[in-house]
Amino acid sequence: MKLEDLKPGPIRHTTLPPELLLRIETLRSVLADVCPISSEEWLHNLQRDLNPEQEVLWWERVTGCFTGFVARRDFSPDQRQAAFKVIFGLFSGFGEEDLTADLEKLSESDMNELAKTMDTIVKTYTKH
Repeated sequence: MKLEDLKPGPIRHTTLPPELLLRIETLRSVLADVCPISSEEWLHNLQRDLNPEQEVLWWERVTGCFTGFVARRDFSPDQRQAAFKVIFGLFSGFGEEDLTADLEKLSESDMNELAKTMDTIVKTYTKH
């Protein structure tokens, strides 16, 4: 199936709990420079999800890893975008071959630090 042939699924949840809406807005604001999706798009996408709570939790893991990683570095906007794409890709199950272009924008020491950051995030969330 081609990407352009994909169509959004139906709205499964007409409303979401206020606490989940707050978490979604936090995600949106933290990721705004690397994942420029409007509040409405975030909301509509999550309303289509079978389990929006689990999807938000997944995004919180990605965001935690991203912010933990970039906070200790002076990245250019292009490197921040590459770091986000790599982290998103790894959490999505992409292989190294799928991430080559973005991996090339990060140094070897950055990649070693990213591996440590991801390991810490995964351990933190698997305890709960």
